[in-house]
Amino acid sequence: IAMPLLATIIGTREAAPLVALIVALQNMAMIVKYRKAFQWKDMGFLCAGALFGIPFGTLALSRLNDRVILTALGIVLVAYALTALFGRTYPTVRRRWAPLFGFAGGGLAGAYNPYAPPILIYGNCRDWSPEAVKANVQLFGLLNSVPVIAMHAYHHHLTASVMNTFWIALPAVAAASFIGFALDKRIDRTLFRRIVCVLLLAVGVKMVVF
Repeated sequence: IAMPLLATIIGTREAAPLVALIVALQNMAMIVKYRKAFQWKDMGFLCAGALFGIPFGTLALSRLNDRVILTALGIVLVAYALTALFGRTYPTVRRRWAPLFGFAGGGLAGAYNPYAPPILIYGNCRDWSPEAVKANVQLFGLLNSVPVIAMHAYHHHLTASVMNTFWIALPAVAAASFIGFALDKRIDRTLFRRIVCVLLLAVGVKMVVF
């Protein structure tokens, strides 16, 4: 949700590295909470594919204009939101397909940051438990954060403006994470998922149309 909203305010070239830095911190906190649910073999194959996808994503961020990037990101968000909302049944896939999903996630991480949709789809195809989904998605994000942030630095995306905004945003991110953990076991998960999907759908449509 943060990436497309920020992209329309400060542009994708500032929003992408900013969100990458923030996501890395959030991943660490989530991993500690769900560390017992990792699927290590799946993650190895996913991350291997991501290593090849990340450079393509960061290169696209440098070469393509904002309109192309925002439209592409909007299409991804709409496709994922519609799939999640209508509860499509996914086919079972073998682990050998994991690098392909990892490549897609790495490409999205390098360019736009929302790496989760390909990994969520793979997790559904592998019948991961809810705890495993949370753990593996966050671990994938953290392992991708290092090369993603390094690539942003290489392409000179970590500007003084980005770093200043990061430090300003940090207290709000910490407070939101604390509140999220506190509400984790109290909120209806089905309702929460639908609300998030509707928001993703609305933001995605806005980015594609406008």
